[in-house]
Amino acid sequence: MWSYARESFSLTLDEKEFWRTIWKAHSHIKEPMKQQYDMLRSYLEELKRVSEYGTLEWKSNPATKIFESFYVGFDELRRGFLARCKRVVGLDGCFLKTGLKVMLLCAVGQDGNNQMFPIAWAVVDAESEASWSWFLTLLFSDLRGLINAVSRLSPLAEQRYCAAHIYANWENLYKGGALKNLFWRAVRCTFEADFDLTIADLKMVCPKGYEDFIRQGPKHFCRAFIRTGTNCDLVDNNLCETFSEYFWLPRERPILEMLEGVRIKLMEWMVEKSRLMVDQTDLICPSIRMKLDKTKLESRYCIPRAATRSKFEVEVDDDRFVVDL
Repeated sequence: MWSYARESFSLTLDEKEFWRTIWKAHSHIKEPMKQQYDMLRSYLEELKRVSEYGTLEWKSNPATKIFESFYVGFDELRRGFLARCKRVVGLDGCFLKTGLKVMLLCAVGQDGNNQMFPIAWAVVDAESEASWSWFLTLLFSDLRGLINAVSRLSPLAEQRYCAAHIYANWENLYKGGALKNLFWRAVRCTFEADFDLTIADLKMVCPKGYEDFIRQGPKHFCRAFIRTGTNCDLVDNNLCETFSEYFWLPRERPILEMLEGVRIKLMEWMVEKSRLMVDQTDLICPSIRMKLDKTKLESRYCIPRAATRSKFEVEVDDDRFVVDL
């Protein structure tokens, strides 16, 4: 900033003068941002008017009346998720770039084309156990058609961790291309026997790295242990990060403008996706069709032999696999 002032305006500022100017600029920016919090209640009422069956909630501190959280869950998104999306929900939180230290929490699903499908989001004063509990309580209530008895089913729900985040921490201690390849091979193995062989190689190459890998709980971030009922083999949090990146510009605005910016971008996104599918004549979604075509091409190396009416032995190079249809 000093060099910018000198080069652009031929100004030489002392340190006190510089920081006084910065403080005044921040004050002028933050004051309108704070004023928008006073308008949230009327904005909430307007959202309820246009989305009669949506879940739209505002929460403030009862004693101080200071803003704590704002939840947005449109009925159309809820019904779309329950009707056509896979039974998996990704959760994430990111800071809003407004200088007021609030966070955006989001819940994102995966549609039939393996792309993100926003379910709900909330602005909270801080990412904490209390704020996440409040968000998840409203989310589970919103998805009551999917979760009929939250208290009974939640402990049984499959929980997955983001393998990319785990690797980012693991890599700080265990560097090198060979270890990186072994880590991701283990993560992407689709059956336990292959996982066991890969993890044995990791143990041989780096015993401490193996111990830390096991300590992270592979059942939560390795494909070999993913349940088949969800029809989703994601081992990262890219869906939620896609949501955050897509709404990057609105995140930099004051809260009211940000919420309205997210709503408008979401509306445009839904129309864009609808137009994409209108001209489709294939019963299978485009990205799934591409994966199927690639798999069919690769299957030319496989030799199937019928064992029973529904079971087959499939030969791939020197390996044999049992496939039960």
